[in-house]
Amino acid sequence: MKKIMLAWLLLSVLVVAFSSVVAQTPYDKYYQILSKSFGFGPAGQLPGGGYFAVGNADWWGPIEFSIWRLNEKGDTVKVKKYSSTLPYNIYKRWAVNAVSASDGGLFILTGHWYSPSWTTGYNSVMRTNAQFDSTWCTIISPQDAWAGASLTDLIATPDGGCLVVGQTGHGDSPRILKINSTGSITWDVTGSVSGYIYNSVCLTSDGGYIATGGKRTSTGYESNLLVTKLNSAGATVWNKIFYSGSLSTGDKKVSVGLSVAATSDGGCMVAGNVSRPGEWASSALLMRLNATGDSLWTKKYYPWKDPNETGRALKVLRLPSDQYLMFLKKNTTTVPEATLMKVNSSGDSLWTQVGYGSGIGNMVGTDSEGGIILTGTTGGANYYDCVGVFIRTTSGGMYKSPELMSPSNTYTGIDMIPTLEWRGSPWSGGPFHKPTSFRVQVARDSAFANIVYDKSSVTTTKQQTTKLLALTKYIWRVQSFGKEGSPTKWSPVFSFTTGVSTSVETIDSEVPLSFSLKQNYPNPFNPNTVIRFSLPHKAKVLLEVFNLLGQRVEVLIDKELDASSYKVNFNAVHFASGIYFYQLITDDFIQAKKMLLIK
Repeated sequence: MKKIMLAWLLLSVLVVAFSSVVAQTPYDKYYQILSKSFGFGPAGQLPGGGYFAVGNADWWGPIEFSIWRLNEKGDTVKVKKYSSTLPYNIYKRWAVNAVSASDGGLFILTGHWYSPSWTTGYNSVMRTNAQFDSTWCTIISPQDAWAGASLTDLIATPDGGCLVVGQTGHGDSPRILKINSTGSITWDVTGSVSGYIYNSVCLTSDGGYIATGGKRTSTGYESNLLVTKLNSAGATVWNKIFYSGSLSTGDKKVSVGLSVAATSDGGCMVAGNVSRPGEWASSALLMRLNATGDSLWTKKYYPWKDPNETGRALKVLRLPSDQYLMFLKKNTTTVPEATLMKVNSSGDSLWTQVGYGSGIGNMVGTDSEGGIILTGTTGGANYYDCVGVFIRTTSGGMYKSPELMSPSNTYTGIDMIPTLEWRGSPWSGGPFHKPTSFRVQVARDSAFANIVYDKSSVTTTKQQTTKLLALTKYIWRVQSFGKEGSPTKWSPVFSFTTGVSTSVETIDSEVPLSFSLKQNYPNPFNPNTVIRFSLPHKAKVLLEVFNLLGQRVEVLIDKELDASSYKVNFNAVHFASGIYFYQLITDDFIQAKKMLLIK
């Protein structure tokens, strides 16, 4: 029994270790969600393992959304489609946000257009079970009472319910409401400041909430940044408004809070953007507030440069040890880019990963292994006909490993100074991430204990090695590096086998009377010399070159030859000066001679 228990324990440890390795692997996956797709938006890890991702589709027809269950490797396990099946004359229905529940199901905040008028809409929250079947759906903004689908964020709460924030349908005030585990609205509270919207909300350690957002102007832009502390019943504890003033007088800064994360001291981190006085273009913003809402410090990223360049901090997420992840985007007149950044409690960057394409629109969070989940879309033939993107990075923000291309795996007869090629982004329509450099290794064994070539800081996806041995099997791999942070894991390995470096030339048609190996000429030489030998009968010939340590450094011939006299050219351009030995071996003859290379 003890042996059985020990075996079971060891098996369990191996399973856990293997699961960890699988989960830690970075990857990016691409999915055709539905026809006329908008790509993936909400996503996250499921309690039982794996992930979910939600995509919307078909804006120009009856909208439907789909829920995708993905395993730890990002492969599709199940797809569940939802179309317009709620009350009223629903013409369009889309997923605004989604979070996982403790039982493996989801809370999904949806928006709806009421037909025939597209100016009237409402929101609902749908609860699913672990199979993604709907268990209840609660309308939280009836079209006859709330004009406009105007709720934007939701979070799961410890009591099995969820919390939703946004604004009242007419945009008069911020709004927050609590839904219990059975779909009933527990309380529905309108904020104490008018004209604002909540964009994001988080739980606090005292059972309350902190929400952030901004004020809508007549042109639709957010103009003031709002942070509100609420108690467990939704009552306002304090409101803080930042960057107030009048844009027309030049002292006003356009600002908005887009994401909020609670801090260990009862305060919060607020991410968003802020402009210079009197300007619309903005920089990404991170603020830290204490427990009473007072600002401790402010950091700006993507400094404002011109009216066409806008930086925004779209997401801030708390990590262990009071560190934070940020997801930032910069829109420019040239190439938009997205950035992952890890900061400490003072907002100082610990690492930054740049190079994500503009299609990556959302950092949805981290998983249990610390991997960072990103979602987005590729560009289709039409802007609404796209492919969903699901990316899992390492905990250091690095993306998937390079893909080896050439020489193809297990190929033989490869040149002895081969050019190795790979690609850093697997999708031809990308890339969604651009490594800044690569490291290439070539070894004689799969464990890379005997490395013969190791090159770092390679800035292209092609690299020529030093001269390798002839007729020898090699293993190679590549890893990539971003601007900062940890490198990717090594790529899966490829192998190749080199051929011979020389051709043998017949110099006499007469059959020799005996075997012979002549002294090379010239000798000393630099870098070419000629080696001659004779065969009295047909034989398998091996002609090799060794250094003073007895290590084989070159194979000149390894083939069967007819009876004749031959010559071979030895080019030592890649060898150091010194004494070398060349040796001829057949079934019934062996002889070696010394030669001297002087450079």
